[in-house]
Amino acid sequence: MLAVQLLQEMISEEPGARERAIEFLRLFGDQP
Repeated sequence: MLAVQLLQEMISEEPGARERAIEFLRLFGDQP
């Protein structure tokens, strides 16, 4: 479900949505 929400943000036209998704991926990628 989280992945779906992330995808929706990535394709969203809302200002900042893409940046939030990228930042989330960066933080998520740092997790072991």
